[in-house]
Formats: sequence, structure tokens, C-alpha cells
Amino acid sequence: TTTFNVNPSRLEAVGLGEEVLLDTKNPTSAINRRVQIFTVGRLAAK
Repeated sequence: TTTFNVNPSRLEAVGLGEEVLLDTKNPTSAINRRVQIFTVGRLAAK
């Protein structure tokens, strides 16, 4: 079963860790611990 009718095989997780910091002067800052979600492609027809 999926939530929001999204097939899990269409999802991809990418961990960037210490490579992409928003606050480079404070690596442990809360702003550096975030989740970003992007949509790619078109919506499926119902």
C-alpha cells in the first residue's frame, strides 16, 4: 500500500551529507539538517 498513490519505485533518496551546507560557517546548524522534495515529470492522468 502506498500513501498518496505514489509507487515507491518512483522515489529516490539522495544523501548529500556534508557536501551541500547552507550554513558553511556552522556545519552543525539546524538549517543544514533538512529534507528537500522535488517533483520531476508530469502528473499522471486519473
